[in-house]
Amino acid sequence: MNNDDKNVPPQPGATASCSSHDFMVKLAFEKYMELTNLHQVLVKANRPNDAEKVLVAIETAKKEYETELAAEKKRNEEIEKGNDSILDHSLYMNTYIDIFRNELDMMTKGLLELKQNPGNIESVREIFEATHTLKGMSSTMGFEMVANLTLEMENLIEKLRSRQLVVTSQIIDLLFETVGVLLVLMNDIISRANSTVDLNVISKKLNEAATSNLPEKC
Repeated sequence: MNNDDKNVPPQPGATASCSSHDFMVKLAFEKYMELTNLHQVLVKANRPNDAEKVLVAIETAKKEYETELAAEKKRNEEIEKGNDSILDHSLYMNTYIDIFRNELDMMTKGLLELKQNPGNIESVREIFEATHTLKGMSSTMGFEMVANLTLEMENLIEKLRSRQLVVTSQIIDLLFETVGVLLVLMNDIISRANSTVDLNVISKKLNEAATSNLPEKC
């Protein structure tokens, strides 16, 4: 699956009236969310092959949603020249927060297991999939700080998953620290506060760890 989300769509805009096209945008997004929830169930049920297939379906559903969203944006621009469409997160926010919490739980569970057994590649895979899901959902919802941080986290975990790096106690501690920052960002989103979190320090740590040439084994 392509891990590079460069063209991130915004959330569906609120329009003056409900049209068939608005409905199609919401339908596409709901399909994407349902597949994401199914993926979580399969991961928890320890069915990696089925989970991998659903990841492919999630990517297809995301592209369909982006296509519908682009058409909606164009329609809104035609209705209100020069005005940005108002973003309406209310329809999807509760589901997003539920997924956010679930993925953080999956990351924490995987990290605890990895701390006990640093060679457990299955735990690495679970952490990677939770990170990837949260990254995609955050990109779609327009939460760039979360999307950017999980992308950097994902890059490091991919190095572990592909065995380009070995798991170290320092890396585990760094990933726990990153999960803590994500928790703060989630609470900021819930409270609708303008986040004051400075990602520069944690981002630098993640990038340095991902490019480390001589990792030390636990």
